[in-house]
Amino acid sequence: MNSNFEEKINKHIKSLESLFASKAHEFSTVNRDLIPTTSGIYAIYENNKLVYIGISANLKRRILGDHLRGDCQASAFRKNLSKALDLNDEGNITDYIIKKCSFCFLEHENPKYLEHFAIGVLEPKLNR
Repeated sequence: MNSNFEEKINKHIKSLESLFASKAHEFSTVNRDLIPTTSGIYAIYENNKLVYIGISANLKRRILGDHLRGDCQASAFRKNLSKALDLNDEGNITDYIIKKCSFCFLEHENPKYLEHFAIGVLEPKLNR
């Protein structure tokens, strides 16, 4: 196997290990000041099970603005959660996220390929 190939895979694995080792935050009690406005990758859990992985140039805006308080047009996570649970009202989606979901994040300069790797390997149900 090409050593460059192995090096890239190992780098992605180490980044994902760091992501999943980071503290999970409940949407219901999160301190907004703990989430950076920098780029990175994040994982969303439903009842402690990984359901979604995403990236953003601004983690705080994406996680709290688009996913928690946004709408299905701005958030693929909300859209896919709505379809999976047959939730047609944005308020019901928000309530569900607050009650059942948590997230973790990792600051990362260029998370695009890491996201693709993570989704391909882990196959979170709401990324499909």
